[in-house]
Amino acid sequence: MPYVKGTTNVRISTKTLYLGFVAVTCFLFTNARASADNNIYVGDLYDDSIMEYDLGGHRSRFGSASQPHALAIDSNGNLYAQSGGNILRFDSSGHSTVFASGLIAQGLAFDSSGNLFASDSWSFRILKIDPS
Repeated sequence: MPYVKGTTNVRISTKTLYLGFVAVTCFLFTNARASADNNIYVGDLYDDSIMEYDLGGHRSRFGSASQPHALAIDSNGNLYAQSGGNILRFDSSGHSTVFASGLIAQGLAFDSSGNLFASDSWSFRILKIDPS
């Protein structure tokens, strides 16, 4: 599982990607997910955006969302993020659509059948969301 450690690197299993943050830069990351093409996506609460990092450590804004957290990536490479009371689906170009609404997911995960599971802190339940 990817995680953000301190403010100087992102570690994915045994590989470490050094991002070279400038000391005066302020980030408030929520979590990180790695895609099949080895890019890392991080929810940035401070900037209301989802940032994308390549293996060279280059950072770019992937998409915008209100305090994005609970990231997940499906088998087609679409990124999902909790934003406000919605789960947004981002295509590969960073454009978002509302995938599900009326919940506050603290965690998102896909099973092998492509179903999305969300831990909803409003209802205190784990919800199974059929992608179709």
